[in-house]
Amino acid sequence: MMKLFKHILLLLIITVVADRLIGRLQEYIFYQQHHGDDYITIQVLDSTKAAIIIVGSSRASHHYISDSLEHYSGLSVFNGGRDNMGIHYTKATINEMLKRHKPKFIIFDVIPYAFLNNNQNASNYLDVQTSVLLPFANKHRGLYDDIGAISQAEVWKSKLIKMYAYNSLIGSTIQNSYTHIGHQQFNGYEPLSGKIDTANYHQPLFTIPTIKEGIDSHAFTLLEESLQLCKDHGVIPIICFSPFYYPYHHEQKIIQRFQVIASSFHCQLLDYSSDPTFTNNATLFYDELHLNKDGAAIFSKKIAEHISMSHAQTN
Repeated sequence: MMKLFKHILLLLIITVVADRLIGRLQEYIFYQQHHGDDYITIQVLDSTKAAIIIVGSSRASHHYISDSLEHYSGLSVFNGGRDNMGIHYTKATINEMLKRHKPKFIIFDVIPYAFLNNNQNASNYLDVQTSVLLPFANKHRGLYDDIGAISQAEVWKSKLIKMYAYNSLIGSTIQNSYTHIGHQQFNGYEPLSGKIDTANYHQPLFTIPTIKEGIDSHAFTLLEESLQLCKDHGVIPIICFSPFYYPYHHEQKIIQRFQVIASSFHCQLLDYSSDPTFTNNATLFYDELHLNKDGAAIFSKKIAEHISMSHAQTN
């Protein structure tokens, strides 16, 4: 019996040591990435010193051309937008970033319907937020609080098993660390080429959620916490609804909520969601939710003009 116990103990020790060694190797390779989605987060958390930081989901990463914003505003820019990321990810990452770097402006590219219960409370949405944040939490311990607010079990699994946060990322990590295969990125901006084919595109393919299931108050709380972080660190926040191909008509209750929050934090609220410059202009859109590079160029110039005016007023 004692011999069996010793064998089990030895196996346990070997397993723990192997997990720690392999996990450290995975973490090392993870932070060698020079492009890809995780590279964007690495830059936001650890590297960028840009005066303007853009945060948000895929609409942020595709709508704001960093070089164009720099040219017209005269300020350095990094686009920290990342596919499928919502306000949970945004609040967590800017909280960690502001411990290291305080930009002049943070632009929050916001999708109003993302603050409805039928979007934010979907389990797959929350699972994506935690899985993206976990690989960074060992280095940025504050992220464990944000992950734990969604799932404490994920925190414990990550702390107990070093490899846990990286196991599903082996392929993409190696690709993004040791090859140049993948999407082009320019200071975080990812261009989209192509335009909507009006011959075959006559009505929306994407159904925008409505307020019928209620407003997600927690999502708004996270937005307010993000704006408070900006205020505490002397950062100027800008909330922006970037363009949609089909005019996006806000439900009054939810737009009023954004307006009240913007007013409370003395934050600019820019609404381009139904801007006639963009709506129904197929040459400027990749699909109904995303501008192509031509549309992004026009939009980025408009945003830069707003920032230039704000910058002049604060100097």
